[in-house]
Amino acid sequence: MTLLERIRLQTEGFSTKFSVLAKLIVDNVRDLRMIDMNSSEIARRAGVSEATVTRFVHKLGYSNFSEFRMALRQQLQASLSVRSFRMEQYNGGEEPVYVRVFNLERSLMEETLGMLDPVTFDKCVDILRTSEELLIVACEPYGFLADYFYSFLRLYRDRIHIVRDLDLSALGKMIDGLSKKTSAFVISFPRYPQETQRIVKLLHNRSMRIVGITDSEMSPIVPFSSYTLFTPHKYLIVTDPVAAAVSLIHSLLVGFYKKDPSGCKKRLQKYEDLANESDIYVHKNFSFAEML
Repeated sequence: MTLLERIRLQTEGFSTKFSVLAKLIVDNVRDLRMIDMNSSEIARRAGVSEATVTRFVHKLGYSNFSEFRMALRQQLQASLSVRSFRMEQYNGGEEPVYVRVFNLERSLMEETLGMLDPVTFDKCVDILRTSEELLIVACEPYGFLADYFYSFLRLYRDRIHIVRDLDLSALGKMIDGLSKKTSAFVISFPRYPQETQRIVKLLHNRSMRIVGITDSEMSPIVPFSSYTLFTPHKYLIVTDPVAAAVSLIHSLLVGFYKKDPSGCKKRLQKYEDLANESDIYVHKNFSFAEML
């Protein structure tokens, strides 16, 4: 288990001082200077005692500071050694192109399924349900994933906001008007839009609870996320493989419904009634609310 994984697993049980230390490490995990600091230097930088640093190290499961610093070094090295994004050479061949694409998407869905932690997933569903307000952040070219998420989530809850770009004036006003119990789901995949990165840093600095949906532990949104759901990527050409990401969002929506079927059905029935009155669909004699 990596240092960042240990921090994320225990973050909810941290004291105020431990949270300060965790934030210092997460925010600077790619800073080479961190691995040269001793415990007293880290304590001074975080504004806590050296004894607090020692207790924090033990809380994370390390026997001493040297072991902790080695884990920090490994985390940094992993971050700096990340090579180009995974590619699968497309050399033509006799098989139909759609077979190649479907096989790639299928393999990534299986990889995603193997990486999902049930406890983390359930906590993310709870955040989806219990947050007073919710931001869905996804800048281009991933805005369509936010649209998909929002289109179906709005059937089950209110007070959802989509953020597709960094308009500092508009975003600042929106955040200032949000409840303190607002959470954000942030979607970012290679090559990681700069606007998404600036937004997630802004939300993190406002102490907002963040769920990241991204491709790997080395994604730049991971240090700012309270929880992270991973859908690995591999490319044939420049087109993003998104079957796993869409399936993950679909799973979150079903998880939301499963927590409160009767409440969701009531809201869905209101939508169905409105849809019939507004002449939205060609087929008017079918209701999902009645079928569930």
